Amino acid sequence: NRSDIVVATKVGAHPDYKGLSAATIKGAAEQSLRRLGTDHIDLYYTHFDDETVPVEEIITALDQLVKDGKV
Repeated sequence: NRSDIVVATKVGAHPDYKGLSAATIKGAAEQSLRRLGTDHIDLYYTHFDDETVPVEEIITALDQLVKDGKV
């Protein structure tokens, strides 16, 4: 039963989705949802800090996933 487990995954360490740009965060989340066979992720975290991307961009992208019901 899906409600009995917590699905957690990360972004930023996959060979196809490097860094933490908004596009990477969204694309990696979509791929994780497909791969995990679920419609939402309970815990989605960044694997590392990416100093090349403004924190605001990272937070906005993560917030959008929450608003979209994906996280």
